[in-house]
Amino acid sequence: TREYAFSEDHWHDFEDHGRSVANQRWKLIHNTYPDLPNTPSADAGRSPTWAAIQRLRKKNKLTPAQGRCLSKPRAEFELYDLKNDPFELVNLASNEAHEKILSDLKAVLKTQFKRTNDYLPSKRTPDEFDRITGAPDHSVRRRPRASKEKMFGTNGSY
Repeated sequence: TREYAFSEDHWHDFEDHGRSVANQRWKLIHNTYPDLPNTPSADAGRSPTWAAIQRLRKKNKLTPAQGRCLSKPRAEFELYDLKNDPFELVNLASNEAHEKILSDLKAVLKTQFKRTNDYLPSKRTPDEFDRITGAPDHSVRRRPRASKEKMFGTNGSY
């Protein structure tokens, strides 16, 4: 079995760029665009569930967990204890008691970036949909899409 599992979140309908590493006990998420909310895909943005979230948001009745997909800025780093918090609701990244595991997982993630030649794109891609309503933004949403090189740039850094 592997010691670590890695995942990524990047531009789809909305600009985002995040990476994570997890082992059996811990998960570290690095949100490299913490100024943006963790908006779900545009498909979800046009769903009855998203409409209900918006109604509750307008009435200030969302729980903190429900409102996380709308919150900005979000934490650059999120650390979760998967054994005691399997739903990843309590971010432990700023908890001094977990500094060592945070540091260790950051190092693992950095090694993975180097090993896979991963980088933060040199330019951001504009959102193709409204983050609240899910409506397409036709000033941005053009087909055929530009090349990945034009959209993301060819280099960058962390």
